[in-house]
Amino acid sequence: MKKHKKILLVGLLVLALAATSLTAFAYSVSSPADIVANLTGKTAQEVAEERTATGLTYGQIAYDEGQWEEFRDEMLKSHKEFLDQKVAEGAITQEEADAIYENIQLRQEACLGNGTGGGRGMMGLGNGRGFGGGRGCGGFGGGLGGSNWQ
Repeated sequence: MKKHKKILLVGLLVLALAATSLTAFAYSVSSPADIVANLTGKTAQEVAEERTATGLTYGQIAYDEGQWEEFRDEMLKSHKEFLDQKVAEGAITQEEADAIYENIQLRQEACLGNGTGGGRGMMGLGNGRGFGGGRGCGGFGGGLGGSNWQ
């Protein structure tokens, strides 16, 4: 039972960080739109407009442009920078940041970049779809693994 509580706590911390991430990007962390823009030669505004028009995640846009692995690597670096900032601010401990980062890495291993997942959700077996629109793990905080729970 303790392990389930720990997993739940880590999951809640990831969600809390994702919810506050928009203000964090103002510091020095790159947004998913900026990352796709840098990889594809488009502007961040063009990428954001494409996302809105098509309903694709940033990861799916990168995948369609042949830049999935680079996007995934840059997103990992961005998440790490964000967590490092939160540790420096005293908002979370290094141990919490390490647990969150490990969870992010595990989720990205299951994400194929094209809107489907490898079948491992955040807290158990999942179908690889993200919360909300169900568009995979390409955007910041998306793809937390919609589980098979009803």
